[in-house]
Amino acid sequence: MGPISDFQFLEDLMTCSPDVLCAVDLEGTLERMSTACRVALGFEPAELLGRPFAELLHPDDRAAVAAQLRQAAANEPVHFHCRCLNRAGQPVAMGWSVSRAPDSGVLLCFGKPVPGARRGRWSSAVGGRTAAYRADAPGRTESEQRFRLLFEKTLSLSAFLDMQGRTLDINAAFLGFLRQPKQRVLQRPLTDFLALEFRALFIEKFAEALSGRTVHYDAVALDAAGRKLTLRVTKTPLLVNGLLVGIHVAALDTTAFSAAQEELAHLAEQHLTILESISGAFLSFDIHCHLIYLNREAEQLFGLDRAAHVGRSAGQVFPEALTGVYRAKCEEAFATGCVTQFETYAPHLGRWLDVKLFPSPSGLLVYILDITDLIKSAKQLKLLALVAEGTDNGVVIAGADGGIEWVNASFTKHTGYTLAEMVGRKGGHVLQGPETDPAAVQLFRVGLQQTVPFSVTLLNYTKAGQKLWLTIDVTPIHNQAGELTQYIALLQNINFRKETEARQGQMTQDLYAHNRDLQQFTYMISHNLRAPLANALGLATLLTKLGKDTDSFD
Repeated sequence: MGPISDFQFLEDLMTCSPDVLCAVDLEGTLERMSTACRVALGFEPAELLGRPFAELLHPDDRAAVAAQLRQAAANEPVHFHCRCLNRAGQPVAMGWSVSRAPDSGVLLCFGKPVPGARRGRWSSAVGGRTAAYRADAPGRTESEQRFRLLFEKTLSLSAFLDMQGRTLDINAAFLGFLRQPKQRVLQRPLTDFLALEFRALFIEKFAEALSGRTVHYDAVALDAAGRKLTLRVTKTPLLVNGLLVGIHVAALDTTAFSAAQEELAHLAEQHLTILESISGAFLSFDIHCHLIYLNREAEQLFGLDRAAHVGRSAGQVFPEALTGVYRAKCEEAFATGCVTQFETYAPHLGRWLDVKLFPSPSGLLVYILDITDLIKSAKQLKLLALVAEGTDNGVVIAGADGGIEWVNASFTKHTGYTLAEMVGRKGGHVLQGPETDPAAVQLFRVGLQQTVPFSVTLLNYTKAGQKLWLTIDVTPIHNQAGELTQYIALLQNINFRKETEARQGQMTQDLYAHNRDLQQFTYMISHNLRAPLANALGLATLLTKLGKDTDSFD
């Protein structure tokens, strides 16, 4: 099984997480919702998309939650509890953590039902000045109200303190956390049993609660086994006949929840880092076709500004998407639910684009690669192939490592080797033979290393073992960054020229031999005729001195 893709990881997280994960824009509209809302609230994710987040809240909690969301929108992460309404309209107590996503401004909300809170009887704990619990309801004593607070209204650890911080009542969960018996804790300051690192913050927040407002804060402590716990502490003032008589302390163990929140935040940051680092343009649209994210590559490719365009509709950002191939492919992707890929030319950009559409119930993910250079290269290679097929010379295209990628038909005609036999191999390993000149081979290697055009003549051998003289012209190919990518070699069969040169050499040798024989013959003739000529000349001279009538002349 191959590694999971960046996009699939996000979809799996939204599908498999047991916590409710959602994205809320700055206007309070739900943009994304995980499938955990089925279990927590009974809704399908698609039913909630585009609806105000406030519609999920108990009417009494909406104002306080809105204040928390405004704080989160100001880049201050918040943690709070409130009542949400399920499909049947019943309140469900939930704890939430909300942070603002970098760049996009979307609020990332992580929620889970609060264990131990009874539906319809759980009181909201949002906001910094929520009304205090009141113990002066008709027919109820102070003791009865403490009992209700301790055992019906608390989330986990629970204790009731007087105005001096002495313990008036405490539940079993808190006693277990303190590892103390109840009788030892009662009527003594609760801080006497707290760890030093936990005590100062407890005293500070207790003083704030004495001012009459409910206080929420997170604290770190060690349990009985020495394990580090994260506690969500709430201190609630208790009023009797309008007078403040004590403070109710409730602490919920949110260790697992906090760890999950940190992990999710880490994963979200990691995911954003991945999206920002990928080479292609990445965009995300919600179910209403509003742009909710684009990475830096998308900004550069389309000339967009993230802050100015996030939240706008696809038609506003990309008017060309309303018609033509873009609209048709988007409709196809949503209709089939399958990834759709296509290539198209963008005239306004002057670029060729490879587009992949990833549909989901919550929107559309778009991944775009600029393939202009690839298209141009393909066209150039096609033209080269047409030229190469029409020439009698062999043409070889090799990679930067010298491995052959392509040969034309003329190469096969001259050497006997087919493309299938040559792909991935180096030409010299196949064609060179016993009489190949090592000096010429070394010259060829030096030319390759210098990555400049060069020419060399080599004796090679055909597949049938016949000698094949080739003049090889090599041209290196570089990309825009100046990096060597390929070699193109033009091979000219010069067997005929070599044969002609051999015949001319033989004729020269024959002429030299004939000339030498002629010179020897001339010498012999000259030597043999010299004595008779001398005699003839002497006789002629003598005759001129004798009279014709003398006996000597006769």
